[in-house]
Amino acid sequence: MRLSALLLLISLHAAAASFSQNVTISVKEEKLGKVFTLLRKQTGFDFFCDARLLRDANPVTLTVSNRPLAEVLKLALANQSLNFTLVDNAIVISPKPAQPNWQPSAWVSITGRVLDASTNTPLPGASIVQKGTQNASASDQQGNFVVRSDKNEATVVVSSIGYETQELTLRANQPNIIRMVRKAADMSETVVTGIIARKSGSFTGAATTFTAQELRQAGNRNLIQSLRALDPSFQVAESNLLGSNPNQLPDIQVRGASNLPDLRGDYTGSPNLPLFIMDGFEVPLQRVFDLDMNRVERITILKDATATALYGSRSANGVVVIQTKEPEAGKMRISYTGDFTLETPDLREYNLLNAAQKLEIEKAAGLYSAPYNLTTQQGLDELYNRRLAEVNRGVNTDWISQPLQNSFGQRHYLYLEGGDRSLRYAMDLSANLANGVMKESGRKTYTGGMMLSYRVKNLLFRNYLSVTQNKATNSPYGDFTSYARMNPYWRMKDANGNILQAVDSISTFGSVNFPALVANPLYNSTLNTQDYSQYLQVNDNFSLEWLISPDLKLRSNFSLQTQRNEFHIFKPADHTDFLNYAEADYLRKGSYTLQNGKTNLYEFSTYLDFNRTFGGRHLFYATAGVNGSDQSGNTNTLVAEGFPSQNLDDPGYGGQYQQGGRPLSSDNKSRRISFLSNINYSYDNRYVADLSVSTDGSSRFGSDNRFAPFWAVGAGWNIHNEAWAKSLRAISYLKLRASYGSTGTQNFPSYQAMTTYSYFTQTRYLNAIGAYLISLGNSELKWQQKNTLNIGADITLFRGKLSLTANYYDDRTQNQLIDLSIPPSMGFVSYKENLGEVSNKGYELNARYFLVRNNSSRFSWSVNASVFHNSNKLLKISNALKAYNEQQNKDQVDNNSTSPTLLYQEGQSITAIYTVRSLGIDPATGREVFLKRDGSKTFVWSAEDKVVTGDATPEFQGLFGTNIMYQGFTLNVIFRYYFGGQLYNQTLVDRVENADIRYNVDNRVYEGRWRQPGDHTFFKNVADRSVTLPSSRFVQDDNVLNCESVNLQYDFAQTAFLRKLPLQTLRLNLYANNPFRISSVKQERGLAYPFAQSYSFSIQTSF
Repeated sequence: MRLSALLLLISLHAAAASFSQNVTISVKEEKLGKVFTLLRKQTGFDFFCDARLLRDANPVTLTVSNRPLAEVLKLALANQSLNFTLVDNAIVISPKPAQPNWQPSAWVSITGRVLDASTNTPLPGASIVQKGTQNASASDQQGNFVVRSDKNEATVVVSSIGYETQELTLRANQPNIIRMVRKAADMSETVVTGIIARKSGSFTGAATTFTAQELRQAGNRNLIQSLRALDPSFQVAESNLLGSNPNQLPDIQVRGASNLPDLRGDYTGSPNLPLFIMDGFEVPLQRVFDLDMNRVERITILKDATATALYGSRSANGVVVIQTKEPEAGKMRISYTGDFTLETPDLREYNLLNAAQKLEIEKAAGLYSAPYNLTTQQGLDELYNRRLAEVNRGVNTDWISQPLQNSFGQRHYLYLEGGDRSLRYAMDLSANLANGVMKESGRKTYTGGMMLSYRVKNLLFRNYLSVTQNKATNSPYGDFTSYARMNPYWRMKDANGNILQAVDSISTFGSVNFPALVANPLYNSTLNTQDYSQYLQVNDNFSLEWLISPDLKLRSNFSLQTQRNEFHIFKPADHTDFLNYAEADYLRKGSYTLQNGKTNLYEFSTYLDFNRTFGGRHLFYATAGVNGSDQSGNTNTLVAEGFPSQNLDDPGYGGQYQQGGRPLSSDNKSRRISFLSNINYSYDNRYVADLSVSTDGSSRFGSDNRFAPFWAVGAGWNIHNEAWAKSLRAISYLKLRASYGSTGTQNFPSYQAMTTYSYFTQTRYLNAIGAYLISLGNSELKWQQKNTLNIGADITLFRGKLSLTANYYDDRTQNQLIDLSIPPSMGFVSYKENLGEVSNKGYELNARYFLVRNNSSRFSWSVNASVFHNSNKLLKISNALKAYNEQQNKDQVDNNSTSPTLLYQEGQSITAIYTVRSLGIDPATGREVFLKRDGSKTFVWSAEDKVVTGDATPEFQGLFGTNIMYQGFTLNVIFRYYFGGQLYNQTLVDRVENADIRYNVDNRVYEGRWRQPGDHTFFKNVADRSVTLPSSRFVQDDNVLNCESVNLQYDFAQTAFLRKLPLQTLRLNLYANNPFRISSVKQERGLAYPFAQSYSFSIQTSF
């Protein structure tokens, strides 16, 4: 008894003296013993507790910042049957005494829910403390909490690390939804690079992070399109040829192009494609494209050298880090998401002639005139009268609607999770059934995965196994271009309703002696054809974490990815591709292309992490490790011909290999290893320094340069933590940062540095076969390196109402791999060398402002805007590229090519448009007048007079939008804009001025045509059949405003309706993607495959 009294006296004295110190801690489902260890490091107190009590304690989820120690202990023990007592410099943990089975009749439980204001998702671990009392609570995994009060209302203080602290009044029997506002780039917010995780306050790199909710608000199609709608520096090239083809993988750049376009098929993928990392492992673009968005927890885009340096030779194009969801402990929980999408073809830019207009323009163009040949004229008169009769009968076929449909797609995702502190499990199943707007085209992806996580003492084992099957089918209706060219006076069916194989015959100009049958593109849809690709992918990721001590952790990972690919194209003899085959080639009709292959990727990594705080002010992080990979693959291709029947749809029925062809095969193998380290130091949360070093080796480069160093240094200044800055109430957060470093890329062939050869298989000498060289190697081939300077600032003003992020960068890619010309006497015209140099400079600005933020009425309204500018310049090219320019100009003239060719000149942009300057159409003659390089005028077009007349890269591009939340409703709207760039309007060239009048054309063929001397027009005479080669007359300013996404969501959280259902959550979403687009250029879009608008309904629920 005396001892108890003494302990009580000592503890009261110590509590008064020491419980007033504040601590900061953030843990999720952590052991209670680990929580005590973290508190001991901050406070110096020792904790005494029976080991059995710790063993039986519940896991702790807690997030508090700068709160008194006593309050933090109450929160940590809120769900435990434990008490704490302070004795000297020790805290004693003991069991709670048995409580009587009664409580005051006036005791009231006030419930509520804490949500993230920006994403409207639950916020676990938030601290809720009743003001003026010791009553405290913490939100659970669903954001729910309970506060006990002796009144029907209570004033509480709500806090969570990374969020603004709030004080508000809660009332019993009310929803009490609390929306916490993020502090922009808060010191405690974590930036995950895939190799290391750093608090954003100590991170000096340029990175942008998006949560799962933000990704879904931007769209529900795929991750690539959502990132495009969120970050303007993440650029996805719009293909005017392939439109919205669901099977086309996107072309992606981050902060502009550092490499020349693929001129000779040298690259293994897009030369400017960023590196994709998922859960610490490299993954191909195809896997990201087919990944279900519901699996993703968040995505971080790493942009500068400090952020990407640890990836060394793979990171020059930027790194996209994907984190998938981890299973949560607790009873089994099932989540389901269903997306149902309607896509409609976008034909707003197609303005074709009707049957009467088309026949009239044909006659005006002289198509039916042969004044010097009576026989020919009679034939032309007969052809015209036959077509006129069809027009008078009302034939006006709408060809472009025939291959199109309003498609319906659906996506289903089922996720099951559960477990306890030691063992957690998760299973996911998904089916994405995407149908395109071209009939019978689509992409079907099925994925199943299983996650197991097991913790024993200081060891954590984790394994995720997934299997994905995909089938991508192209439309049997063929290219959309074929339908846009069909004349509307042609019938597609005969008198019996059967689809015709040929609709007419087309004669050459001025002659009917050599007619060619005009194929009906619709006919192929009636045949048994095949045009699809498919793959089966198996992926297994295993990881091990060993917490050696509170300051030291060892991580090891191993990944296996294997994929089997198939590609099939079958066209029987009746296919229109063979309609005009000569009689001698009759047995060659019909073809089958078969390609199959496999790829294997093995990847491993081991890292040692160290972190410790010295003296309360010196925060030190360090990581060292090694990672490597072994990648191999092969492809086999054969093309057979001679398939007389559509029922003989197997390669074995082919009559022969393709004429002049034979089976082909290729293989590749490459290995990579990297040794890396990172040191990060922060002083008093004010001054930050970062150093990363990586030494990479690769088999892709010359034997004399297998290894190369990559590095980055960075520094940061958290101005808001300065004593003098804390008095500036307007500034909540202000950080300046700068970095410089060198990174590399290796999107290149496996054997580019090696001399390779093949065999003579068709001839022999003395029963032996010979070999011949097919490429010349270069043992001195070095790594391509990119030096990057980045200067940035992160600012939050007015208690989080306004947040700003700014970055300026200056990138220079050196030792670029390009072809070097050599004397033909060596047997080759070029070989690989390090000679090219490319510069990219630019800036990006992002801003968000809350116009309204009223938590009591559950109403917030924010607006956001961003701008991105990039300037690209070629600093050095090789003589091989100069020879390439000359060949391009020669081919342009020889082939009468109407499109501007890619040319490369030092001092100019990679995306520059080269044409001959035009002074317009001469009113006297109707001919185009050109301006030569020397300033003189001429009627003759010459490739030597081509100069830069535009640049396809916009001067400015960006995003802006708004987000409105009221009660359970959320409206999110995103617009994309770009302006200041130019575009060569190919529609005006090919479908108006150079239009082949034998086929349908744009209705602008009527407008602005020169007809007689004195006419001032944009287009030359309609009867002038000379080919218009690239002219500045068709270079137009390309300014666009596009509505990227509209999302309307309703969350049933805390509604009476949801409480009546056996559900934990329920959200409904409506989406509209690309509902409208405004452009300064009027041209046909989606030539081979149309663009589409999509409208979706989505349901998310869990139980």
